[in-house]
Amino acid sequence: MKDCGTIRKIDELGRIVIPADMRRTFHWQTSDSIKISVNQRKQTITLKKVTCILPKVKIKT
Repeated sequence: MKDCGTIRKIDELGRIVIPADMRRTFHWQTSDSIKISVNQRKQTITLKKVTCILPKVKIKT
């Protein structure tokens, strides 16, 4: 894995900002969902974009 050298602080609400250049590299948009996986043995956090393989279906009411 490439070390991009970016250091971010966690704010009072526990949020971490993902830098814009990193979001552009991975083609992440503001409305995307990200899965967070934690590996405590190696002390790593993995982020993965969540995608749906099912087409959007409109339900008539």
